[in-house]
Amino acid sequence: MNVQNIIESGLLELYCLGVVSEQEKDLIEQFASEHPVIKDEIASIENSLNKYVEGNIKPAPHIKQNIFDSIYAEEAKENGLPFILSPDSKINDWFEYLKCNQIEKPEGNDALYMTEFSKTNNIVTYIAWGKPGAFVEEEHCDELERLFMLQGSCKIDFDGV
Repeated sequence: MNVQNIIESGLLELYCLGVVSEQEKDLIEQFASEHPVIKDEIASIENSLNKYVEGNIKPAPHIKQNIFDSIYAEEAKENGLPFILSPDSKINDWFEYLKCNQIEKPEGNDALYMTEFSKTNNIVTYIAWGKPGAFVEEEHCDELERLFMLQGSCKIDFDGV
Protein backbone atom coordinates (compact mmCIF):
# COMPACT_ATOMS: atom_id res chain seq x y z
CA MET A 1 0.00 0.00 0.00
CA ASN A 2 1.32 3.43 -0.91
CA VAL A 3 0.50 6.96 0.22
CA GLN A 4 -2.05 7.57 -2.55
CA ASN A 5 -3.81 4.26 -1.85
CA ILE A 6 -4.21 5.14 1.82
CA ILE A 7 -5.57 8.63 1.04
CA GLU A 8 -8.08 7.28 -1.50
CA SER A 9 -9.14 4.23 0.54
CA GLY A 10 -11.26 6.06 3.13
CA LEU A 11 -9.14 4.50 5.84
CA LEU A 12 -7.97 7.87 7.12
CA GLU A 13 -11.55 8.99 7.65
CA LEU A 14 -12.31 5.80 9.56
CA TYR A 15 -9.12 6.32 11.59
CA CYS A 16 -10.26 9.84 12.55
CA LEU A 17 -13.62 8.43 13.62
CA GLY A 18 -11.86 5.80 15.73
CA VAL A 19 -13.34 2.80 13.95
CA VAL A 20 -10.27 1.05 12.51
CA SER A 21 -8.71 -2.18 13.69
CA GLU A 22 -5.54 -2.12 15.78
CA GLN A 23 -3.58 -3.32 12.75
CA GLU A 24 -5.01 -0.53 10.54
CA LYS A 25 -4.31 2.02 13.27
CA ASP A 26 -0.67 0.94 13.49
CA LEU A 27 -0.32 1.08 9.68
CA ILE A 28 -1.79 4.60 9.47
CA GLU A 29 0.32 5.90 12.34
CA GLN A 30 3.45 4.43 10.74
CA PHE A 31 2.60 6.10 7.41
CA ALA A 32 1.81 9.39 9.19
CA SER A 33 5.19 9.36 10.94
CA GLU A 34 7.00 8.71 7.65
CA HIS A 35 4.92 10.85 5.25
CA PRO A 36 3.95 14.45 6.11
CA VAL A 37 1.23 14.35 3.45
CA ILE A 38 -0.60 11.63 5.45
CA LYS A 39 -0.18 13.60 8.68
CA ASP A 40 -1.58 16.72 6.95
CA GLU A 41 -4.48 14.74 5.50
CA ILE A 42 -5.39 13.42 8.97
CA ALA A 43 -5.31 16.98 10.35
CA SER A 44 -7.54 18.16 7.49
CA ILE A 45 -10.07 15.35 8.06
CA GLU A 46 -10.17 16.03 11.82
CA ASN A 47 -10.69 19.74 11.17
CA SER A 48 -13.54 18.99 8.75
CA LEU A 49 -15.19 16.61 11.22
CA ASN A 50 -14.95 19.21 14.00
CA LYS A 51 -16.52 21.88 11.77
CA TYR A 52 -19.31 19.47 10.84
CA VAL A 53 -20.04 18.67 14.48
CA GLU A 54 -19.99 22.33 15.53
CA GLY A 55 -22.32 23.31 12.72
CA ASN A 56 -24.76 20.43 12.80
CA ILE A 57 -25.04 18.99 16.28
CA LYS A 58 -26.88 21.20 18.72
CA PRO A 59 -27.52 19.48 22.06
CA ALA A 60 -30.61 20.36 24.05
CA PRO A 61 -29.96 23.41 26.28
CA HIS A 62 -30.21 21.44 29.52
CA ILE A 63 -27.41 19.05 28.50
CA LYS A 64 -24.68 21.68 28.98
CA GLN A 65 -26.02 22.57 32.42
CA ASN A 66 -26.27 18.93 33.45
CA ILE A 67 -22.61 18.50 32.53
CA PHE A 68 -21.60 21.51 34.65
CA ASP A 69 -23.75 20.30 37.55
CA SER A 70 -22.07 16.88 37.39
CA ILE A 71 -18.64 18.50 37.36
CA TYR A 72 -19.59 20.60 40.39
CA ALA A 73 -20.86 17.53 42.24
CA GLU A 74 -17.59 15.68 41.63
CA GLU A 75 -15.51 18.70 42.68
CA ALA A 76 -17.66 19.12 45.79
CA LYS A 77 -17.01 15.51 46.75
CA GLU A 78 -13.25 15.79 46.15
CA ASN A 79 -12.76 19.23 47.74
CA GLY A 80 -15.22 19.29 50.61
CA LEU A 81 -17.46 21.89 48.96
CA PRO A 82 -21.16 22.15 49.86
CA PHE A 83 -23.24 19.37 48.38
CA ILE A 84 -25.82 19.74 45.66
CA LEU A 85 -28.94 17.86 46.64
CA SER A 86 -29.48 14.99 44.25
CA PRO A 87 -31.44 11.75 44.03
CA ASP A 88 -28.25 10.01 45.23
CA SER A 89 -27.97 12.11 48.42
CA LYS A 90 -27.46 10.07 51.57
CA ILE A 91 -28.55 11.23 55.02
CA ASN A 92 -25.30 10.21 56.73
CA ASP A 93 -23.23 12.22 54.24
CA TRP A 94 -25.28 15.30 55.05
CA PHE A 95 -25.10 14.83 58.82
CA GLU A 96 -21.34 14.30 58.58
CA TYR A 97 -20.89 17.39 56.40
CA LEU A 98 -22.94 19.58 58.73
CA LYS A 99 -21.05 18.26 61.77
CA CYS A 100 -17.58 18.66 60.23
CA ASN A 101 -18.36 22.21 59.13
CA GLN A 102 -20.09 23.09 62.42
CA ILE A 103 -23.32 24.07 60.67
CA GLU A 104 -26.13 24.26 63.20
CA LYS A 105 -29.57 25.79 63.54
CA PRO A 106 -29.12 29.52 64.11
CA GLU A 107 -30.25 31.05 67.37
CA GLY A 108 -33.43 33.08 67.27
CA ASN A 109 -37.18 32.87 67.38
CA ASP A 110 -37.86 32.51 63.67
CA ALA A 111 -40.45 29.83 63.00
CA LEU A 112 -38.58 28.90 59.83
CA TYR A 113 -35.01 29.71 58.94
CA MET A 114 -33.66 28.99 55.45
CA THR A 115 -30.25 29.70 54.02
CA GLU A 116 -28.84 29.07 50.57
CA PHE A 117 -26.21 26.42 50.84
CA SER A 118 -24.88 25.75 47.36
CA LYS A 119 -26.03 26.27 43.79
CA THR A 120 -25.34 25.86 40.14
CA ASN A 121 -27.19 27.63 37.33
CA ASN A 122 -30.27 25.44 37.66
CA ILE A 123 -30.07 23.83 41.10
CA VAL A 124 -30.19 25.62 44.43
CA THR A 125 -29.74 23.72 47.67
CA TYR A 126 -31.10 25.29 50.84
CA ILE A 127 -30.82 24.21 54.41
CA ALA A 128 -33.94 24.86 56.45
CA TRP A 129 -34.73 24.65 60.14
CA GLY A 130 -38.30 24.95 61.26
CA LYS A 131 -40.35 24.91 64.40
CA PRO A 132 -43.54 22.87 64.62
CA GLY A 133 -46.34 24.71 62.85
CA ALA A 134 -44.04 26.90 60.72
CA PHE A 135 -45.55 27.77 57.34
CA VAL A 136 -44.04 28.98 54.09
CA GLU A 137 -45.86 29.49 50.83
CA GLU A 138 -43.76 29.26 47.69
CA GLU A 139 -44.43 29.07 44.00
CA HIS A 140 -42.03 27.67 41.43
CA CYS A 141 -43.31 27.76 37.86
CA ASP A 142 -40.27 26.47 35.99
CA GLU A 143 -38.01 24.88 38.56
CA LEU A 144 -37.45 21.39 39.83
CA GLU A 145 -37.54 21.32 43.61
CA ARG A 146 -36.07 18.48 45.66
CA LEU A 147 -36.64 18.15 49.39
CA PHE A 148 -34.53 15.92 51.58
CA MET A 149 -35.71 15.66 55.17
CA LEU A 150 -32.84 14.97 57.57
CA GLN A 151 -34.90 15.03 60.72
CA GLY A 152 -38.51 15.63 61.74
CA SER A 153 -41.48 15.87 59.39
CA CYS A 154 -43.37 18.35 57.28
CA LYS A 155 -46.54 18.67 55.24
CA ILE A 156 -46.35 19.71 51.61
CA ASP A 157 -49.34 20.79 49.56
CA PHE A 158 -49.00 20.66 45.80
CA ASP A 159 -51.74 22.36 43.78
CA GLY A 160 -54.07 22.08 46.75
CA VAL A 161 -53.42 18.39 47.30
